[in-house]
Amino acid sequence: MPAGPNPRPDWSDEDWEIFATWIKSILRTNVVQISFNKVDGTERTMKCTLNPVMLPPAPLSEDKKERKVSTSSIAVFDVDLKEWRSFRTKQVNQIKFMFVGE
Repeated sequence: MPAGPNPRPDWSDEDWEIFATWIKSILRTNVVQISFNKVDGTERTMKCTLNPVMLPPAPLSEDKKERKVSTSSIAVFDVDLKEWRSFRTKQVNQIKFMFVGE
């Protein structure tokens, strides 16, 4: 895969939005193993999800600040580290599905 910030130079912004929407829809029901390039250029593989059944309870806070929603990265729950992490959609190298039984 070519180095650089966008390994799929022929994709439009709309293509990237569709890709991000697709990844999020899979993450809402499954554990997914995603391999991506970090900002420092190293590759990381992470098992993650957005399945509500597998997420920790949201902390109660009266001073909850509105956060800007990123259009270039996706926040996910790392099932191995049991912590929230994120990755940039344009840096994804590989996706492996790990379907969780009901």
